[in-house]
Amino acid sequence: MTRLDNATLPKAPATKADVAKMRAAGKATKLPGIEDSVWFNRPTLKIAGKWLICARQQGIYVILCPLPEKEALIEAAPDIYFDTDHHAGYGAVLAWADKISAKELSGRIARAWHIQAPKKMAAQLNAAPPKSKAKPRSASGKR
Repeated sequence: MTRLDNATLPKAPATKADVAKMRAAGKATKLPGIEDSVWFNRPTLKIAGKWLICARQQGIYVILCPLPEKEALIEAAPDIYFDTDHHAGYGAVLAWADKISAKELSGRIARAWHIQAPKKMAAQLNAAPPKSKAKPRSASGKR
């Protein structure tokens, strides 16, 4: 597993481009309730007050995910995902902002949303669409 020392990471705050990419990826999920926020003085996307992703510092995102997924992501794509001693054992994976694609980032945000979203909201989203009460039309277009 790729684990980096915090001392070797950039110290500067997230760039406007990092934050814009995060926000665009959040919007691309088309999931309800995603809100811009701040968490530990860092730009963050949340659902119902619970964090999904944070632009931690220049070029780095912290993304909520279960530990087994974190380990699998780091193993499968060590050029994108990594860990630090600070985040070891915690349900969050770090990703290089310039290495993760917008599509991958949206997918990770969507996964985090499904973990953090209120059960009622998630259930409504996953429910079958309501059936139409309109009567079917005949082939001639008449009811």
